[in-house]
Formats: sequence, C-alpha cells, structure tokens
Amino acid sequence: MECCKDNDLPLETRIVQNNMRTIIKEMGKEQDMDRLRLGVWNCRGWSTRRNGNSTFRKLVLEHSNCDILAICESFLREEEQLCVPGYKWLGHNRTNLHRNAVRGSGGVGAFIRSELFNSFDIEIIDKSVEGILWIYFNCKYSDLTFSLGICYLPPSISTRLNDQEKIFENLLHQVYCNQLKENTIICGDFNARCGFNTDYIEGIDDVIPRSVIDSIENHNGDLFSDFLSDVNFAMLNGRLGVNDYTYISPAGKSVVDYFCVPYEQLNRILDFKVLRMSDVIDSVNYHPESIPDHSILLCDIKCVMKQNSENYDCKVSKRIKRNTKNVPNDFLTDESVQQMVRDTITKIENFIHVDQDIQSAYNEFQELVQREMSNRLPVVKQIQNKRSKSFYKPYWNETLQKQWNTACEYEKQWLKFHGSPQRKKLMKDRYCYERKTFDKLNRKFKRKFNIQKERDLQEQLNSNCKRDFWRSIGKLGIANERTENIPWEIVNPDGTVNTDRDDVLNTWKSDFETLYARNDDNDDLDNLVNEGNITDLPDLNNNITRDEIVKAVEHTKLRKAAGYDEIPSEVLKNESAIDLLHVICNGCFELGKVPEQWTSGVVNPILKPGTNDKRLPTNYRGITITSVPSKIYCSVLNFRLCMWLDEHLTFDKAVRELSKSASRALGALYGKFISAGGMTHSVYSKLYSTMVEPVLFYCSEYGAQKCIQ
Repeated sequence: MECCKDNDLPLETRIVQNNMRTIIKEMGKEQDMDRLRLGVWNCRGWSTRRNGNSTFRKLVLEHSNCDILAICESFLREEEQLCVPGYKWLGHNRTNLHRNAVRGSGGVGAFIRSELFNSFDIEIIDKSVEGILWIYFNCKYSDLTFSLGICYLPPSISTRLNDQEKIFENLLHQVYCNQLKENTIICGDFNARCGFNTDYIEGIDDVIPRSVIDSIENHNGDLFSDFLSDVNFAMLNGRLGVNDYTYISPAGKSVVDYFCVPYEQLNRILDFKVLRMSDVIDSVNYHPESIPDHSILLCDIKCVMKQNSENYDCKVSKRIKRNTKNVPNDFLTDESVQQMVRDTITKIENFIHVDQDIQSAYNEFQELVQREMSNRLPVVKQIQNKRSKSFYKPYWNETLQKQWNTACEYEKQWLKFHGSPQRKKLMKDRYCYERKTFDKLNRKFKRKFNIQKERDLQEQLNSNCKRDFWRSIGKLGIANERTENIPWEIVNPDGTVNTDRDDVLNTWKSDFETLYARNDDNDDLDNLVNEGNITDLPDLNNNITRDEIVKAVEHTKLRKAAGYDEIPSEVLKNESAIDLLHVICNGCFELGKVPEQWTSGVVNPILKPGTNDKRLPTNYRGITITSVPSKIYCSVLNFRLCMWLDEHLTFDKAVRELSKSASRALGALYGKFISAGGMTHSVYSKLYSTMVEPVLFYCSEYGAQKCIQ
C-alpha cells in the first residue's frame, strides 16, 4: 500500500484537512456505547507480513466493524503479535510445535478496538490451556463487567494429539473459576456438529429451542452439547437472527462455530448474524488468492454504561424491614411513651380542629409509630447473596445439600488462601472437582425426579379419573433456577431503547398513575348539593366511634406487607394506637380529606401471561400495597354502608326519580349491561336505584359529610 503526502497544497488547505481529520477522529470516539459488537472468525492463518493474506483479513476486520473480533487459528508462533491500526491484539499462541514445522498452527486471540481501553480495564485472566483464552473486561466508569472465552478445538481427525474430553473438562473448570464475573461469553470454532442435540434439559430449563439446519452429529458435538447443558449456557446459532452455515467449502457445509451465553443473559443479545465469505468479498471488492472456509459470526450485546451503584444518588428510598413476629406487649403503652402519645394526640387534634390540616396530623402519628418501631423492633437482616441455593426444589435432598456445602467450603478456602501458588492451585482444583461432582448429582436427581413425574402423569392419564391428571398438570411448572428482574429499560415512542434510570422510573410512575386515575368530574354531585336535595342520615354521618375502630383493627390480617407509610398491622393492635387511629379517622371523616400516604401505594409488578416484551409497564399487573391505617378507615365506612343498606333497601322507589342523578360512567355501563342481557330492565333498575346510587354518592368523596338520597 502506497502512502503519500501532498506537500504542494497551500498551508490553509492542509490546516483545514488536518482539522477535518481531527473532527472525524473525535467523532469516532463518540460511538454508541449502549451496545458492543463482538465477532468470531476462524481466519485459517493471519500473516504478520504485508501481503495479500494480511490485506484481505484487515479488510474483513474493517468491514465487520467489530469492537472485539475473536480469532481462531491465527497460525502465530511463540511471541508473534499482529498489528492493525485502530486495534490492539491479545493472543495465545501455540508453543508446542514440531521443530520442522513450516508455519504455526492453532492459536487464538482477539482484536480489541483501541478506544475500549479508555473505558475498560482489559486483561488476560487465563491462558493455561492450549487453544483457550479468557479475557476480562471491567468498565472504569460503571458496574459493567464481562469475561470472554475464545476457544479452538481441533477436529477429531487432526494429526495433533488431543483429548476432547480433557479439553471440555478444562473449559468447565475455567467457567467455574470465572463464575463470579457478571457476564460470560464463550465463542470459537469447536469443530462440533451438534445436530439435534439439545443444550438444555427439556422441561426443566426455560430456553427457546433452536432451529437446526445441520442435522449431522459428531463426537465433538455430543461433548459440546453436554458441556453447555452442564454450565447452563445456550448457543445463539439458530435462536437469534437468521440461521446459516458457518463452514462452507467445496467439501461440504456445516455448523461448527458458535457463540454461547448463559440462559439468563439471552435477553442481552440484541442481534446475531452470520456473514459468509462470499458476501464479504463482494462488499470489500477484494479477491484473495485463497478464500477462507469459515464465515464470520457477529453478535451485538447490550452494554449499559450506567453509573456505579455506590455513586448513584438513587431517588428510590430503601425500605427497612423490621421483625413484627414478636411485638412487645407494652408497645406504645409503656410509661415512658405514654406522655409522648398524649402530646401527639393533642397535636393531632389541634391540626384537625384549628388548622384543618389532616396531612400534618397524620405525619405526627406516623413519626411517633416509626420512632417506637425503631426503638423496639429489630431490623430483619436481608440476604445479599443472590447465589444462595434454593432449598425449595422438589428434588432437593440431603445428598445434594451435603455436596453443596462441601463445594462452598472449598470455594471459600481457595478464595481466602494467600499462600504458595502451588498450594492455591491444588485448592482450586479441589474446589472445581467438588463443584463438578455437585453438578453431576444435581443433574442426576433432576432427571430422576422428572422421569418419575412423567411416569405418574402417564399412569393418571391412563386411569379412569381424568381430574387427577389435570390437577397434576396445573401444579407443574418450569423450574428456572435463575431469577430475572424487571429490566432497567423502556421503549420510547420512536422505537429506541432508553436505559436512563430516572426516565425508566418516571415512565413506570406515569403509566400506573394514568391507569389508576379517577374521574374528578363531580358536576352531578355539585348540582345536587346546590339544589338542596340533601337529606342528613345520622346513621351514616355520625362521628366514628372508638368501638368501630376496635372492630376494624381486630379484623386486620397479620404478617401482611406494610404500605407506603411502612406501618404494619401488628403495631396497631394496642390501646394507644387505637386512640391515635380514632382521632385520625374522625379527622378524615369530618374534613372529607385523607393524607397523602393513603393515596400512594407500593406497586409490585407481575408480568401478564403471554406477554413477550418485559420493558413495557402496561404488560404488568400492578399489585398495589396500600396503607394499613387507610384499610382500617375504609373498613369502618364499609361496615356502616353495609348496615345501612341492610336496613333501608326497598324496591318500591321510583326508578325515574333516582336514576336521573346516575353518573356518566355508570350510565354507560347501564346501557351495555342491559343490551348484554342477563336480567330484565325493571329488576336491574330497582337494584341500581337502591344499591348502586347510595354507595356512589357516599363514596364519591373521601368521607363526605352528607349523603344524597
């Protein structure tokens, strides 16, 4: 390649061109860091000299636009390195070569874009096994970390002495050692034709089946499928994008190159595709002397460059959970607290009767209860280890528990040991052996349990009573060991993905506020009030008595989640709390207002069945946890209404007189229900006028002073 410099150009022109080159270079640094493009390619040798071989491979690298391109069969010898502008080479060359070998063989490595070293700490963490290279990426400005494993497994007919079982055992060993890394990716040329072999346990692992275009199987493919099933990894080939052959030559075609990720990280893959060499040659318009047989595999992974969790000022307050199983009998009734309770009641009464400020009154009540909780109730220690083993697996037994404890013990000894490297390596090998033993036992009992379940279902299916069969079917579920949280991302109206934490929280907030927004159009109610069509009902409008509060508190359920105010029902079952609630509820009833804590709830989203996109808030059922004192207040009002309706329900009132004040929403429902059938018009009118309207008008405002009849 010839390089020249136009020195004959004017100085001003050269300055302008230099500035443009600088701008273009800086623009290249502002690449989209929401995704990283990874590729893997068996290039069948990359020459260190400047010839047709290296020129074509550089063009392929440029065309792929990879941030990281893994290379198999680099054919480099000893300490040879590759040099490509804009990339840095990290390699693992084969050292055990015949002394008469004309060129190198095997070898793996990766081209990493130079700009990534500004954002990541990148290092080789393991190259102890020939043909396997592990590279670790740790972002300098976020919590993002991932490890990349690049592998090359020679074919079984190779002249090189290789033990495929030993290679996969070493790879399994390395996966266990790197399991503490957040994300793991394995790629390379395994010379494995998997055919219809599955890389997961059917009926146990929740994984999408892959499409198969290469139905032939070989020994490497059997070992590779078993390995993926052991480590809970899934191949991307046939699951994402367009499935295609990765090896095409005059001798035939096959699928032998793979990208693999853990099951729970499949949703992080944004795209996957296979580029044939013929298509690449047409694109780069360069015809090499010999065309490589292997295609390039490309995948785009989600790379959220979020801030470090310890530096992020999260606006979501952390809820402190306290142990309410053994609430002291003298909670809020101790002599040292009684004076504070009396002072709080006085403050609440002043806020209600003088300032008419129910919000400040409830804040005093909440502050007193939470102060007593912090002094008398211990904090529940939450388990931070997300990798803790579940003890609720149906096949879990003492053998698995014992082996799991043994593996954990050896893991701790290995990680905490700071002695000689030889001793540490022995401890590491011991841990990997125990962990492998546990995985074997786990798979054994899994399969044994499922086989027994299949037999039981078959027996129930063949029996005369089909009800037991369908009951058993309903109780079955897919046992997924890896829990997945709601993704911290949303889809904008234009189809782009937004991962900003504030935007995600605000979108969830606005969507659920809109979902539960009530209609504030009370024109009909206001008109009736202005017309004077009001009848005072003492049974409904009298002040709330203390006995009503006592009954409502007694009926509250224990061991239920607290609402936004973090006041559980257990701390309200005492005389002092009842006195405080009596004053608060009467204030809400007299003023017709409720505190803000009662109108706020903690939403626990549950994904609706049959929905695919987990990023849309509307695809979740918003199970809302409301305040316990608000439930007590609603219970009192509900009990009053039920008693009044039982005493005053009649069917002799004029339908026309009472139906004229029906709300618009219920009027629309009225028409739809009548058109749908199910009961006659006269029966429905009587039920509507005697039951719906009193409840509608009485509950249209929180604790209205008057009830319109």
